[in-house]
Amino acid sequence: MVAGTVGDDLFITLAGELDLGAITHLDRALASFAVEAPFRRVLVDASAVVFCDSTGIQWLLHLPHRVRAIDGLRMLNVSPAVERVFTVAGLRGLLTRAAPELALG
Repeated sequence: MVAGTVGDDLFITLAGELDLGAITHLDRALASFAVEAPFRRVLVDASAVVFCDSTGIQWLLHLPHRVRAIDGLRMLNVSPAVERVFTVAGLRGLLTRAAPELALG
């Protein structure tokens, strides 16, 4: 995971598996952002996620609350695996396409 700020947004890039085994590590990595000032949105690039289960979806849906994001979550550039899980869960409306200027180096 790579995380950083882009303006008033928290931008997170995820890779690999997004499941129960990954959640503890992700929470630990995000701990420093939880104490910063509120963010406008959480932007998540999930293009390199190869597996996502219901635990991963739950973690993503609660992410804005944990980092105090006022305008919620935007899923950007999702992989086919993430798109499939979000579609089956009825959450496809949360998936958006990233603007080219949104990237962490």
